[in-house]
Amino acid sequence: MMVPPPPIIQQWSGFAAPETPVPTSVNGSMPALTPASAAGAAATGIYSFKKVLATQWYLDCMANNGTPLTNLKSQDVSRGNLAFSFFKAMSTKEEVQILLARPRDEAAAVRTVREVEKWVRKRIEAAYVRERKHIGTKWAKSQLMVNSLEEKLKSVTIIMDSGAFQAFRAGAPTPNALPFQKRVVEEGSGPTSPSKFPRSENDPIILSDDDDSE
Repeated sequence: MMVPPPPIIQQWSGFAAPETPVPTSVNGSMPALTPASAAGAAATGIYSFKKVLATQWYLDCMANNGTPLTNLKSQDVSRGNLAFSFFKAMSTKEEVQILLARPRDEAAAVRTVREVEKWVRKRIEAAYVRERKHIGTKWAKSQLMVNSLEEKLKSVTIIMDSGAFQAFRAGAPTPNALPFQKRVVEEGSGPTSPSKFPRSENDPIILSDDDDSE
C-alpha cells in the first residue's frame, strides 16, 4: 500500500512549526518580511506572535482579504486585532488598495507596510511627547513586534481613528486630540469606545527585552 506524502507546511513566518523559517536578515540590518499566502493558511496550525513583526502580521492579514487571521492563541486575539486595526487606520486608501490587490505585487506590499509602520511609530512618539512620558531608550533602534506594540502604548492614550490618523500624516492638527487629552487630565476619565492602545529600513536593529515574549 502506498504511503501518502506528508502535508505541505505553508512558508509563513507567523506559524509555530519546525518547517517555518525565521525571518532572515537583509544586509545585516533587519528581519525580512515574508510574503504571505493566506489561502488555506488556517489549516496549517496556530499563528504565533513570537518574534513576529507588526508589519508582518499586517501584511498577512491584508493577504487574508483584509481581515485579521483567527487561528491564534486565545490570549493573542485582542493583541492581534489591536495591531491590525491600528495599522489599517493609519493606512491611506491607496496603500490599502496595494495591500488588497489580487494578484498582489508583494514587493510593493512590503514597501507599503514599512511606510505605514513609520507613521505608526511617529504617532506613538507624538503621544509620548504630548503626555510628557519617556518612551524608552531602546525604542528608536528596536523593531516593532506584535507582542511589544500593546506594551508600548499602555501608558498613553491614542484615539484609533482613521480620519485623525490621516490628518496626522498630512501634518494637520487633529481637531479633537488636544481638547480630548485636556479633558482626560482634568476629569480623570478615559475614552469609552475608541481603543486607548491602538523606522528607517537602514537603521541598525537591536531587539528590545520584551520582543522575546510569546
